[in-house]
Amino acid sequence: MKNMYLRSSEWILLPLAVILLLTMSATARSQTSPVVSITSKPSGATVILSGDYTVAGITPTSFSQNLLGLYRITAHHEGYETYHSTVMLSGREAVALDIKMVAKTRVRAAMRSLVFPGWGQHYVGSKTKGSLLTIGTLAAVATTGILQLRYDSRRQDYDDYNVIYNQTRSVEEREKMLAKHYALQKDAYDAEHGRNVALGVLAGIWAYNLLDAILFFPDYGLSVSGTNLGLYPDPNLKGIRVVGTVKF
Repeated sequence: MKNMYLRSSEWILLPLAVILLLTMSATARSQTSPVVSITSKPSGATVILSGDYTVAGITPTSFSQNLLGLYRITAHHEGYETYHSTVMLSGREAVALDIKMVAKTRVRAAMRSLVFPGWGQHYVGSKTKGSLLTIGTLAAVATTGILQLRYDSRRQDYDDYNVIYNQTRSVEEREKMLAKHYALQKDAYDAEHGRNVALGVLAGIWAYNLLDAILFFPDYGLSVSGTNLGLYPDPNLKGIRVVGTVKF
């Protein structure tokens, strides 16, 4: 059998040829891979595709990786609600996605805070404040519940003893029972007062949380324009009527 030998120049060219072939193969694969193009309104949203692979970009963007199967789409943009959706990619054809972001509004924040304190703050990104309001509300609810049970128990003790007291006909016996009667009555009153204080704290947290969501909405503070204020004489009221416009 004849031995095959390569000259030194051929040994140098062989690795270069292999590298060239691999590069051409990778280029051909990337050119044949379908492109996933994503745009958004407004642009500049951070978009993440999660599936077998996870890719991310800032719109407008495109991905030329060979993405195949079901992918979850998540888009974030400051001042807009987080966008969630899914898309099935076949891996054989190009896909163009247009994401329409929904702007966060003062009304949506207020409605969330009305349902439960702290939710509206989380909605606008004030997570620390929202967490504190939520924890404070839960603590106030728990305290109110405990004090309500205490009041129910004290009131029941007073009502039971009051029935016995009223059924007692002897003046001497009633005088002996009077001190305990007053003590039970005071315990019931104190328990009711404590319950009412807890309810007041709970209502205060709820009201503050709602006002905070309305008045301190990020980047959209209350504004009253001087050109929208007017003074008009009102003969019915025998005075001056002030008319203004408040923009939310």
